Amino acid sequence: MMKADSEETERNPWTTMSSEVRYDNNWITVTEHQVLTPAQSHGIYGTVHFKNLAVGIVPVDSQGFTWLVGQYRIR
Repeated sequence: MMKADSEETERNPWTTMSSEVRYDNNWITVTEHQVLTPAQSHGIYGTVHFKNLAVGIVPVDSQGFTWLVGQYRIR
């Protein structure tokens, strides 16, 4: 396990400067990472962690646009 982790670190050209949970509920956690890109510029990288089994789909149309649809769910 340690070997795989060190190999990944060697291959990853991104550097994480800090991480902060921005949103958390019973289903997901959204974390914002302040990063240093491979081009050595500062940026933001977001991750979504699903707490249960889930599927995420991001549709992209023929022009490269992403379409997101909001849903209202009753608990």
